[in-house]
Amino acid sequence: MSLNRFREKYSQRIGGSYIIHPKNLKDENGVLYLPAYMAFCL
Repeated sequence: MSLNRFREKYSQRIGGSYIIHPKNLKDENGVLYLPAYMAFCL
């Protein structure tokens, strides 16, 4: 996954990784999967 490569390369510069998707909220391998209705929380 390209997000994982990006996180490896720029881990010192970024705070967190988020993916907006239609399913439930979950935190997996340091990536927060947000439902679309929660995008305003970013």
